[in-house]
Amino acid sequence: MRFRKRFSICLFFALFSALPACDFTDYFEYSPNVTKVENEYKSLNAKSLSLLQTEADEKPVRIAVIADSHSYYGDLEYVVSVINAMDDIDFVVVAGDITEKGLLKEFEWSADVLKKLNVPFLVNIGNHECLGNGRSIYSEMFGPESFSFLFSGVRITFLNLNIWECGISDISWIEDYMKGGEKTKIVVSHTPFNTVPFSGEQRELYDDILQRNGVGLSVHGHAHSYAQESDFDGKGFDYLRVDQVRSHAVAVIDISED
Repeated sequence: MRFRKRFSICLFFALFSALPACDFTDYFEYSPNVTKVENEYKSLNAKSLSLLQTEADEKPVRIAVIADSHSYYGDLEYVVSVINAMDDIDFVVVAGDITEKGLLKEFEWSADVLKKLNVPFLVNIGNHECLGNGRSIYSEMFGPESFSFLFSGVRITFLNLNIWECGISDISWIEDYMKGGEKTKIVVSHTPFNTVPFSGEQRELYDDILQRNGVGLSVHGHAHSYAQESDFDGKGFDYLRVDQVRSHAVAVIDISED
Protein backbone atom coordinates (compact mmCIF):
# COMPACT_ATOMS: atom_id res chain seq x y z
CA MET A 1 0.00 0.00 0.00
CA ARG A 2 1.32 3.41 -0.86
CA PHE A 3 0.18 4.99 2.41
CA ARG A 4 2.49 5.74 5.31
CA LYS A 5 0.15 4.04 7.75
CA ARG A 6 -1.51 0.64 7.67
CA PHE A 7 -5.21 -0.07 8.18
CA SER A 8 -6.21 -3.14 10.15
CA ILE A 9 -9.95 -3.79 10.50
CA CYS A 10 -11.53 -6.24 12.92
CA LEU A 11 -15.23 -7.03 13.27
CA PHE A 12 -16.78 -7.88 16.62
CA PHE A 13 -20.22 -9.41 17.11
CA ALA A 14 -21.23 -8.94 20.74
CA LEU A 15 -23.03 -12.07 21.96
CA PHE A 16 -25.78 -11.81 24.54
CA SER A 17 -28.26 -13.94 26.42
CA ALA A 18 -31.04 -11.42 26.82
CA LEU A 19 -31.68 -7.73 26.44
CA PRO A 20 -34.15 -5.68 28.46
CA ALA A 21 -37.36 -4.99 26.63
CA CYS A 22 -37.97 -1.43 25.47
CA ASP A 23 -41.30 0.26 25.92
CA PHE A 24 -42.26 2.32 22.88
CA THR A 25 -45.89 2.87 23.86
CA ASP A 26 -45.39 6.65 23.75
CA TYR A 27 -43.39 6.58 20.51
CA PHE A 28 -46.04 8.34 18.43
CA GLU A 29 -46.90 10.98 21.02
CA TYR A 30 -44.24 13.24 19.50
CA SER A 31 -44.96 15.53 16.60
CA PRO A 32 -42.55 15.73 13.65
CA ASN A 33 -42.99 19.50 13.88
CA VAL A 34 -41.21 19.67 17.25
CA THR A 35 -37.65 20.72 16.38
CA LYS A 36 -36.36 22.77 19.33
CA VAL A 37 -33.02 21.29 20.41
CA GLU A 38 -32.25 21.85 24.09
CA ASN A 39 -28.82 23.17 25.09
CA GLU A 40 -27.65 19.83 26.50
CA TYR A 41 -28.00 18.29 23.02
CA LYS A 42 -26.45 21.08 20.95
CA SER A 43 -23.18 20.85 18.96
CA LEU A 44 -22.30 17.33 20.13
CA ASN A 45 -19.81 16.72 17.31
CA ALA A 46 -18.04 19.98 18.09
CA LYS A 47 -17.75 18.98 21.74
CA SER A 48 -16.14 15.69 20.74
CA LEU A 49 -13.81 17.40 18.27
CA SER A 50 -12.62 19.80 20.98
CA LEU A 51 -11.49 16.76 22.97
CA LEU A 52 -9.89 15.00 20.01
CA GLN A 53 -7.95 18.01 18.80
CA THR A 54 -6.02 18.10 22.05
CA GLU A 55 -4.24 15.00 20.69
CA ALA A 56 -1.50 16.52 18.56
CA ASP A 57 1.17 13.82 18.71
CA GLU A 58 1.18 11.12 16.05
CA LYS A 59 0.55 7.66 17.49
CA PRO A 60 -1.33 4.49 16.55
CA VAL A 61 -5.03 5.27 16.21
CA ARG A 62 -7.92 2.97 17.16
CA ILE A 63 -11.45 3.81 16.02
CA ALA A 64 -14.67 1.91 16.75
CA VAL A 65 -17.34 2.16 14.03
CA ILE A 66 -21.06 1.44 14.35
CA ALA A 67 -24.06 2.31 12.16
CA ASP A 68 -27.81 2.09 11.70
CA SER A 69 -29.14 1.94 15.24
CA HIS A 70 -32.51 3.41 14.15
CA SER A 71 -35.01 2.74 16.98
CA TYR A 72 -33.12 -0.19 18.53
CA TYR A 73 -32.13 1.64 21.68
CA GLY A 74 -31.65 -1.51 23.74
CA ASP A 75 -29.20 -2.86 21.17
CA LEU A 76 -27.43 0.50 21.07
CA GLU A 77 -27.10 0.44 24.87
CA TYR A 78 -25.52 -3.00 24.64
CA VAL A 79 -23.09 -2.03 21.88
CA VAL A 80 -22.05 1.05 23.88
CA SER A 81 -21.27 -1.19 26.86
CA VAL A 82 -19.18 -3.46 24.61
CA ILE A 83 -17.16 -0.51 23.27
CA ASN A 84 -16.64 0.81 26.79
CA ALA A 85 -15.07 -2.54 27.68
CA MET A 86 -12.57 -2.32 24.79
CA ASP A 87 -9.01 -1.12 25.27
CA ASP A 88 -7.45 1.96 23.72
CA ILE A 89 -10.40 3.17 21.63
CA ASP A 90 -9.67 6.79 20.72
CA PHE A 91 -13.16 7.66 19.51
CA VAL A 92 -16.32 6.21 17.99
CA VAL A 93 -17.62 6.86 14.48
CA VAL A 94 -21.39 6.52 14.19
CA ALA A 95 -21.93 6.08 10.45
CA GLY A 96 -25.47 7.39 10.23
CA ASP A 97 -29.11 6.45 10.76
CA ILE A 98 -29.53 7.02 14.49
CA THR A 99 -33.23 7.71 13.82
CA GLU A 100 -36.08 6.08 11.94
CA LYS A 101 -38.23 9.08 10.98
CA GLY A 102 -35.95 12.03 11.72
CA LEU A 103 -37.95 12.95 14.85
CA LEU A 104 -36.44 15.12 17.57
CA LYS A 105 -37.22 12.54 20.27
CA GLU A 106 -35.41 9.86 18.26
CA PHE A 107 -32.34 12.10 18.09
CA GLU A 108 -32.53 12.72 21.83
CA TRP A 109 -33.00 9.05 22.73
CA SER A 110 -30.00 8.03 20.62
CA ALA A 111 -27.86 10.87 21.95
CA ASP A 112 -28.71 9.89 25.53
CA VAL A 113 -27.31 6.42 24.89
CA LEU A 114 -24.24 7.61 22.96
CA LYS A 115 -23.37 10.00 25.78
CA LYS A 116 -22.69 6.92 27.92
CA LEU A 117 -19.59 6.16 25.85
CA ASN A 118 -16.31 6.59 27.70
CA VAL A 119 -14.69 8.20 24.65
CA PRO A 120 -15.72 10.95 22.21
CA PHE A 121 -18.20 10.06 19.46
CA LEU A 122 -18.92 11.65 16.08
CA VAL A 123 -22.19 11.15 14.22
CA ASN A 124 -22.39 11.12 10.42
CA ILE A 125 -25.76 12.13 8.96
CA GLY A 126 -27.73 9.19 7.56
CA ASN A 127 -30.54 9.15 5.01
CA HIS A 128 -33.11 8.69 7.81
CA GLU A 129 -31.85 11.90 9.43
CA CYS A 130 -32.80 13.63 6.17
CA LEU A 131 -36.50 12.81 6.62
CA GLY A 132 -39.00 15.42 7.79
CA ASN A 133 -37.22 18.12 9.80
CA GLY A 134 -34.29 15.82 10.50
CA ARG A 135 -31.67 17.84 8.66
CA SER A 136 -32.31 20.98 10.69
CA ILE A 137 -32.33 18.97 13.92
CA TYR A 138 -29.09 17.21 12.97
CA SER A 139 -27.42 20.53 12.14
CA GLU A 140 -28.30 21.99 15.53
CA MET A 141 -27.59 18.86 17.52
CA PHE A 142 -24.40 17.73 15.78
CA GLY A 143 -23.27 20.55 13.50
CA PRO A 144 -22.26 20.66 9.82
CA GLU A 145 -23.41 17.76 7.67
CA SER A 146 -19.93 17.52 6.12
CA PHE A 147 -16.67 18.31 7.87
CA SER A 148 -13.05 17.25 8.15
CA PHE A 149 -10.56 17.09 11.01
CA LEU A 150 -7.05 15.93 11.81
CA PHE A 151 -6.27 13.44 14.57
CA SER A 152 -2.80 12.07 15.24
CA GLY A 153 -1.72 12.73 11.66
CA VAL A 154 -4.84 11.15 10.12
CA ARG A 155 -7.25 13.26 8.05
CA ILE A 156 -10.84 12.08 8.66
CA THR A 157 -13.68 13.46 6.53
CA PHE A 158 -17.41 13.08 7.19
CA LEU A 159 -19.70 13.60 4.18
CA ASN A 160 -23.41 13.90 3.56
CA LEU A 161 -23.87 11.80 0.42
CA ASN A 162 -27.47 10.76 0.99
CA ILE A 163 -28.27 11.29 -2.67
CA TRP A 164 -32.03 10.75 -2.78
CA GLU A 165 -33.27 11.99 0.59
CA CYS A 166 -31.13 15.14 0.58
CA GLY A 167 -31.53 15.86 -3.14
CA ILE A 168 -27.81 15.78 -3.92
CA SER A 169 -26.78 15.64 -7.58
CA ASP A 170 -23.39 17.34 -7.85
CA ILE A 171 -20.76 15.69 -5.60
CA SER A 172 -17.67 17.48 -6.91
CA TRP A 173 -17.62 19.62 -3.74
CA ILE A 174 -16.47 16.68 -1.62
CA GLU A 175 -12.91 17.15 -2.88
CA ASP A 176 -12.61 20.40 -0.91
CA TYR A 177 -12.74 18.38 2.33
CA MET A 178 -9.98 15.96 1.33
CA LYS A 179 -7.26 18.32 0.17
CA GLY A 180 -4.13 18.44 2.28
CA GLY A 181 -0.71 16.92 2.61
CA GLU A 182 -1.62 14.19 5.09
CA LYS A 183 -0.49 10.75 3.97
CA THR A 184 -3.34 8.94 5.74
CA LYS A 185 -6.94 9.86 4.97
CA ILE A 186 -10.30 8.28 5.80
CA VAL A 187 -13.71 9.22 4.38
CA VAL A 188 -16.98 8.43 6.20
CA SER A 189 -20.28 8.53 4.31
CA HIS A 190 -23.43 6.75 5.46
CA THR A 191 -24.63 5.82 1.98
CA PRO A 192 -22.04 3.71 0.12
CA PHE A 193 -20.90 5.09 -3.22
CA ASN A 194 -21.38 1.68 -4.89
CA THR A 195 -25.13 1.47 -4.24
CA VAL A 196 -28.21 2.34 -6.29
CA PRO A 197 -28.66 6.03 -5.26
CA PHE A 198 -25.36 6.84 -6.97
CA SER A 199 -25.37 7.14 -10.74
CA GLY A 200 -22.53 5.63 -12.74
CA GLU A 201 -21.11 9.10 -13.29
CA GLN A 202 -21.24 9.90 -9.57
CA ARG A 203 -19.50 6.63 -8.70
CA GLU A 204 -16.69 7.34 -11.15
CA LEU A 205 -16.26 10.86 -9.81
CA TYR A 206 -16.17 9.58 -6.21
CA ASP A 207 -13.50 7.04 -7.14
CA ASP A 208 -11.45 9.66 -8.98
CA ILE A 209 -11.59 12.16 -6.11
CA LEU A 210 -10.51 9.59 -3.52
CA GLN A 211 -7.66 8.36 -5.70
CA ARG A 212 -6.53 11.87 -6.61
CA ASN A 213 -6.38 12.90 -2.95
CA GLY A 214 -4.74 9.76 -1.61
CA VAL A 215 -7.65 8.54 0.52
CA GLY A 216 -6.85 5.15 2.02
CA LEU A 217 -10.20 4.01 3.43
CA SER A 218 -13.87 4.62 2.59
CA VAL A 219 -16.28 3.83 5.48
CA HIS A 220 -20.07 3.36 5.19
CA GLY A 221 -23.24 1.96 6.77
CA HIS A 222 -26.76 1.88 5.29
CA ALA A 223 -26.95 -1.67 3.90
CA HIS A 224 -27.34 -3.40 7.31
CA SER A 225 -24.65 -5.89 6.33
CA TYR A 226 -20.88 -6.16 6.62
CA ALA A 227 -18.42 -5.87 3.74
CA GLN A 228 -14.70 -5.25 3.62
CA GLU A 229 -12.28 -5.15 0.71
CA SER A 230 -8.68 -4.08 0.42
CA ASP A 231 -7.78 -2.07 -2.69
CA PHE A 232 -11.45 -1.91 -3.67
CA ASP A 233 -11.83 -2.93 -7.34
CA GLY A 234 -8.18 -2.02 -7.84
CA LYS A 235 -8.94 1.65 -7.13
CA GLY A 236 -6.21 2.13 -4.54
CA PHE A 237 -8.38 2.58 -1.44
CA ASP A 238 -9.87 0.13 1.05
CA TYR A 239 -13.62 -0.27 1.56
CA LEU A 240 -15.53 -0.91 4.80
CA ARG A 241 -19.30 -1.20 5.24
CA VAL A 242 -20.39 -1.88 8.81
CA ASP A 243 -23.38 -3.95 9.87
CA GLN A 244 -26.36 -2.57 11.79
CA VAL A 245 -26.37 -2.08 15.56
CA ARG A 246 -29.22 -4.59 15.83
CA SER A 247 -26.66 -7.27 14.87
CA HIS A 248 -24.44 -6.04 17.73
CA ALA A 249 -21.63 -5.45 15.26
CA VAL A 250 -18.69 -3.17 16.00
CA ALA A 251 -15.87 -2.66 13.51
CA VAL A 252 -12.53 -1.57 14.93
CA ILE A 253 -10.03 0.23 12.70
CA ASP A 254 -6.41 0.17 13.81
CA ILE A 255 -4.09 2.60 12.04
CA SER A 256 -0.40 2.13 12.63
CA GLU A 257 2.95 2.79 11.02
CA ASP A 258 4.03 0.47 8.20
